[in-house]
Amino acid sequence: MLTGGVSDLFSGNMQGALTGGLFPSSSPGPSDGLSATARTYLDQLQAYGLGMPDILSLQNQYQGQFTEANLQNLTDELMGVNGQPGYLSTYANEVVPTITGAQTAANTATRTANVADMNNLGPAAAATVRSINPGQTALMDSLTQTATDQLNLGTQLDPDTASNITSSVRNNWASRGLGTSAPASLDEAMQLYAGGQNLLQQRESSAGAVAGMNNSFYTNPVLSMMDFTSNAPAGGQTLTATGANQAGNSAVIPQNSAYDMFNTAFNASTAGQIAGNNNRAALEAAGIQAGGSIIGGAASSF
Repeated sequence: MLTGGVSDLFSGNMQGALTGGLFPSSSPGPSDGLSATARTYLDQLQAYGLGMPDILSLQNQYQGQFTEANLQNLTDELMGVNGQPGYLSTYANEVVPTITGAQTAANTATRTANVADMNNLGPAAAATVRSINPGQTALMDSLTQTATDQLNLGTQLDPDTASNITSSVRNNWASRGLGTSAPASLDEAMQLYAGGQNLLQQRESSAGAVAGMNNSFYTNPVLSMMDFTSNAPAGGQTLTATGANQAGNSAVIPQNSAYDMFNTAFNASTAGQIAGNNNRAALEAAGIQAGGSIIGGAASSF
């Protein structure tokens, strides 16, 4: 439960908070019961309130000029002034090329190192992956060899397929009494060509599927084991953030400056009073101690 000055402060009773000991002092205040520190705070708060109309008047009078000056400062910082480059030109002409050059150089160095590592360590990494599952390795080797052999045949038809195409075409034309005609021969040649092209597409599709399985079982695990990553520098990006922050904080007079000045004055005054009270207490203690020593010395002389 809040009591005394703290309770008064939270309930909005400033006078009660001050008299309730929220701002204690070693010296008594005037007849109103306020401590010296509380009285000083109220006096300065009253002075600040009396000065508010003047502050408002000055702000109304000069706010437009401050805004114009702030905008001009922002423009100068971004675009430059008196031959000095601004943030935008510095970023475009110096920062971006420098960051790009550093990133390109870093990427080149990383890729060069990756190629060297692959040449030196890649075969051993691949052999390790293949040795993990011998059965799967043998199966993939067989599928790869079959797909390779079939792909190498291109559009070549196997004898049974070629015979089936030829028999079907000839029987079709023979049933119409044109088995040895020129159109029958042309149709046979076209059907054999189309069959070869279809077979080539099937072989290419099968080879692609086997290549994908090889990537999943061998290539990707090896690359993952080598951990090929590029860590190009990006620290230069903080330069742009710095420029943006400086450009965005270009106020001529900080906000709440009058209130800050009041708080500074009050804190300085309070600190001075505390120091004075401490000095007085120290002098009083020293006087008591000195008096006690004198009395003690006089008593010991008897």
